[in-house]
Order: sequence, then structure tokens, then C-alpha cells
Amino acid sequence: MSLFTSFNAGVAGLRSSQSGLTTAAHNLANTDTEGYTRQQNIQADMTYTNIKVNSNGVLQAGLGTQVQEIRQIRDIFLDREYRSENGRKAFYEKLNATESQAEDIFGELEGTRFQNNLNDLWNTVQTFSTNPENVVMRQLFISKCNAFLESAKDVYKQMEVYQTSLNTEISQQVETINDYGKRIADLNVEIKKIEAPGIEHANDLRDERNQLMDELSAYVKYDYREDIDGSIQIYVNNSVFVDGGINYHMGVEKMKPMGSADKYAGQMYRVVWLDAASASTPSNDPSEPNEVFDMSTAFSHEKNTDIGSLYGILKARGMDVTDYSKIPVRPDPKDYENGENSDYYKRAVKDYNEKVKEYDNTTGNSIMTRLESEFDTLIHGITTMINDVFAPNRELDSAAIQASIGSAAMTDEDGNTVSAADIFQSRKKTGPDGKITDRKEVPYKILDVVNAPVGTDDNATIGTEVFTRRTESRYKVYTLDKQIYADKKDAFGNVIKDADGNVVREPLAQEVTNEDGSKSYRLYVYREENEKDPDSNIDTREGNETDVNHEYSIETLEMNQTLLDSYTFLPIKKNPVDGETGAYDYDIFPKLLKAWDEDKTVLDPDTITKYNYTDYYSALVGEIGINGELYRNMEKNQTTLVDGVQDKRSMISGVSSEEEMINMLKYQHAYGASSRYINVINQMLENLLNSLG
Repeated sequence: MSLFTSFNAGVAGLRSSQSGLTTAAHNLANTDTEGYTRQQNIQADMTYTNIKVNSNGVLQAGLGTQVQEIRQIRDIFLDREYRSENGRKAFYEKLNATESQAEDIFGELEGTRFQNNLNDLWNTVQTFSTNPENVVMRQLFISKCNAFLESAKDVYKQMEVYQTSLNTEISQQVETINDYGKRIADLNVEIKKIEAPGIEHANDLRDERNQLMDELSAYVKYDYREDIDGSIQIYVNNSVFVDGGINYHMGVEKMKPMGSADKYAGQMYRVVWLDAASASTPSNDPSEPNEVFDMSTAFSHEKNTDIGSLYGILKARGMDVTDYSKIPVRPDPKDYENGENSDYYKRAVKDYNEKVKEYDNTTGNSIMTRLESEFDTLIHGITTMINDVFAPNRELDSAAIQASIGSAAMTDEDGNTVSAADIFQSRKKTGPDGKITDRKEVPYKILDVVNAPVGTDDNATIGTEVFTRRTESRYKVYTLDKQIYADKKDAFGNVIKDADGNVVREPLAQEVTNEDGSKSYRLYVYREENEKDPDSNIDTREGNETDVNHEYSIETLEMNQTLLDSYTFLPIKKNPVDGETGAYDYDIFPKLLKAWDEDKTVLDPDTITKYNYTDYYSALVGEIGINGELYRNMEKNQTTLVDGVQDKRSMISGVSSEEEMINMLKYQHAYGASSRYINVINQMLENLLNSLG
């Protein structure tokens, strides 16, 4: 090996040491830079030259050392773990925030509580039961009912407003996610350009990209892979989000109205792909954008789907404003001729279980929609219970009521002549094969004009309900030209007979004296809540009023204006039909108290525990508290876990000033050694040249 070759080896050592000093200085300069990854020089031997070849082998001389790579010290497995756990932390932060908002809305921790109005109504009923003739008590009862309903509407309204207010945050997060996608795509292009010649790594740009990916992980769950050219591909729910230098965009749009609360459903945002090429499963309808998230399944820690604040907001909010009808109701074997042995009952149970599964994945999997449906179940139960006591019904099947009407002439509320056979059609259920099932016929509900209490007004008004539906009255009223009757039955459904063995008959219509002195008879037919009967293809409504909400839900409930105008219409007197004209009906309030204390409502369709109305609300509030504590603990645990993973990453990727100072000393010594080596070679060359003259 020549002296000049040795000289070049020394120069290579200088360059390697200089590069090491530069890298160490760069690390030190970025000790506190967020997202910076410690860099390290990887040195390797340069090529070797053959000096001598003999039978023992090849004698070679090295040409020095070179910096093969300046690499980043990162652990890709820790990166993936951090991004996953950071997304999960953000997810539960949103659930915790929403649950805390629910606690504030119900006001059970501070301020005015809804339970105060619930208890006031209960206490008023108890007090009223001892003195129904007291005018002040009647006015107080109406006032408390109104306060109860207004308070319920206020709670429900706050939930609706909070749901729709999340649109702003959803829109902002989508915009932020799109910004991250664009910046990552731009960095992909820059990194690819710098690294294409294969000379250097764009480490600082990679740091910036990694930091963006860390931050993006808090917003949305994604998968990614790095191509051979150094660019990153990112997939959100199996749809392409970033592909090299191209980024696809998310957007928001208002959902189509659905369910009973159309005006609110139409105000809620869903997240969709704006670029059709990005969606993994394009919509069959070109006009229908593809949703980014599958909202038809429940989030799951086991399936690793509880990740990302955007998904957390959507899941906490839900996709609709819901009511009590969203909670599936278990079929009752008593409604079937063969009870639990009925094949149709078994099929109904199977269908019920499918509905429960759907509920658990959608309504029940959202904080707000679950609370809305559970809360509305309470309000629906209390209001219909009170109504049914003041305006009680009796039940008759279609054949019985048609037989009772017989040849009597009947007109509807518009004065049109109608047929009993057309109005009171059979509600016997048919199966998919068109055959009659063994499910008992759903009866018609008729105002019990014999046992219903009446108002204290001059006309002794009958059938006045306390809470009304904004969309329609409680009864459809048909006028007949003669009285109609039905068999009187006891509480067990047995026909009652008199001492002579004759069946006792009771009138079904209210007798009315017209202005001309003639008599007419009013038949009050209850307007059913359900648009279609359960497990049936028979529509129980009049006409095709598909846009009418028939339910006693918070959205449609109102205090009866008639009672607000005059307390005298409150039915608290005995029906004059039984011969006790002017007497107060003291049976009303025991019925109210008994119905209030009856355990008949489940909080969740996945449980079998039934509650009375007071305990139901306590269970609802307890559920809020338990879930709130759960989400707070999940957020706390995730914060600890994320911090732990970040500490591990910092131990590997973080810059230690002490270590870098040692590296600087190491490279300074190496630089000095290379310098002295070159000086020695230089002196040898100088002596050689001088000796050669």
C-alpha cells in the first residue's frame, strides 16, 4: 500500500469523525424538540485493495472508514403501540366528557334536580288522595303535572341540543384530519425526492411526519405501511386516506331524517368520504356518499375499535334523537293461545333477541341515545299511567264490538256515515305464509263510560286526559243513534251474571242529550300509539298517516290545555251512570299510587330487573354515575399507559445530553487521532522526498 493510499485512509477517518461530531451536535441542539428522534452514525469499512496473493490467502489493506448511514433510533413496535393507545385514550376522553355532560343535564350532582319534580308529583298525588274535593289541591296537582312535564322536556331538550352542538366539533375534527393527511402527503413527496438517489435519509422530515402521525392517532384509528421509496400509505377503516403524495378527503353531511324526531335527525352530521376512490366499499347508490365509520356495530376493546376521538364523539352522540320506542319489548306468552309452547311466540322471542342485539350495537351503544330512550321510557310510563287512571279504557276484540254495534247507525267526527265492519277490522295476526297465527287478537280500547270518573264542570265531562299528544286527541269519537252494550266481566275476565242467571250488560257509549231533546250516543275509541301492531302487517291507524307520531313521547307530549284553563275538567267525581251523582271518586288515587309502585319497567333490555317509576329513575341516575366512573377510570388508565409507552420511546429515541457529550468527546478524540495519523504520513512523505533529492 502506498503512502498516498494511507493518506486517504486518514482523510476518511477525519470525514467520519467530522460527521459524527455534526450528528452529536444536531442531537444536542434538538434535545427539547418535540417529536425529534435521536440519530446515530453507522460506520463501515471502505473497499480493500489486494497487496499480495499467495497460497496462504490474500493480503489486503483497507482504504479507511466511511459513514454508511445516519439512522434514526426508533422502535416501530412502540410507535404502533403508542398510536393505538393514544387513540384509545382520546376515545374515552370523549365518552367521559359526554357522560359528564349528561350528569350536568340531569342535575343530580348540583343545582336543580329533575328528581325534585318527580318527587313533588308523587307527594302531591299522596296528599291529593286524602282530599280530592279541595280546589287548591286540584290546582296544585295540575300545576305539579305541568312542572313535571316541563322539567322533563327541558332535560330532553338539553340532550338534543348537546347532540346537535357536537356537529361543530365533528366538523372541526374532520377538517383537522384532512390537514394532517395533506401535510403527510406533502412530506411523502419531499422525503421521496431526497432519498431517491440513495445517498442520504431525510431524517428531520421523517421526524416531522412521525410527529404528525402521532397527533393524527388521537383523532382516528388508522393502519399504515411504508413503501420502498420511503413514502407512507395510511388506511382509515380499510379505505385509503394517504397514498404517497395523494391524500383523500373526509367530509360531513347532514343525515337523512329518520325515526320519530325527524327535525333533529336531519341536523346531525355523519362523516363521509368525499373522494369515491378512497372508499373500500363504494356505495351502490352514486348519490349516496360512503360513510367513514360503521355505526351499526358496537365499539369493542377486544376488537380494538374503541380508538379515535372522532369515532368517540359519534358513538357518544349517536346518530338520531331517540325515544322509548327504540327499546325492544319482550313478547308476553300470555298474548299467544299456546303460551310458551307457541311456535309464533318462539319466533317472536327470536325476533326480539335480534332487536336487542341491534339496540346494543346502535341506540344502547351511545351515551346520549341510550339516555334519551331510557328517560323517555320513564316519562311515557308515568304520563300514560296517569292518563289511564283518569280516562280508563276497556278492551274488546273486533267481533265483540261489531256485534255490539249491530244495526246501529254510526257517523265519524266529520259527520260521515261509516260501517262498523270497516272501522273495527280484525286484528288477528298473520304470519309470513299468510296463515293466521295463534297470537291473540290485539283488542280495541274503548273509553269505559261506566267506570271512568268525570269532571266537576257543569257537563260532567268524561275522558279528559292529563297529558295529551300534540299531534292528535286521545279518542276518535263516533256518534250512534242508539246505545250499545257489552258483557260485564270481573277482574279475571269472567262474565258476571245477576241473581237470576242473566248476563249483566254494560253500556259502551256515553248518552248525550241533544239541543232538540233527542238522544245520541258517543263511542270513544282510543287512538293507538303504535303505527303498526307488534309482529303484524296490520296497520292500526286510520289512513296512511306515516308522518304522524302517535306516541306519548316527550317530543309530542303536552299538558292538556283544557285543564290548564280550568281545573273543573279534572275527572275526580264518580260517574253518574252508577247512580252516585256528585260523589267524589276516592278510588282514583289508590289506583295511581298502586300503579306508581308497580315493578313493571326494565331499564335495559339485556336485564330482567323491573322497577317502579321512582326506583327506575334512581337506577337511571345510578347508571350515569357508574358509566361516568368507568369512563373516567378508562381515561385515567389510558393516560398512564400512554405515558408509559412514551417513556419507553423516549428511552430509545430521546436525546441524552450526557450521552451525546460522551459521543462528542469520542469523535473529537477520533478526529485528533486521524489528524495525527495524517501528520505522520505527511512527515514520512516529506522525508522520502528529501532523501530522494
